[in-house]
Amino acid sequence: MNYNQIILVGRITKKPDLMATTSGDKLCKFTLAVNESYKKNGQKVEKTDFFNCVAWLGIAETICTYIEKGQILMISGKLVNRKYQDNKGNNRLSTEIVVKD
Repeated sequence: MNYNQIILVGRITKKPDLMATTSGDKLCKFTLAVNESYKKNGQKVEKTDFFNCVAWLGIAETICTYIEKGQILMISGKLVNRKYQDNKGNNRLSTEIVVKD
């Protein structure tokens, strides 16, 4: 059995913008900053990871309507790897969270 789910709680780094694909589907992309702290050699260490997220359709509209920069947001979704070519023809890999809830 295969299973791909991620749950994150973090702060929105900038106001999400609502966009549309050429077929008219709504989407918004945003970055979620997730802080973590732990002790190393008796010293508190703080670390922030940044996660690129994309939401589609109704969830995209809700996020773009109600969420502002700096707000804490809890999301669940799945990790997706996307391959593409950049402007110079180099192969690239992008990992993002596709938001379900």
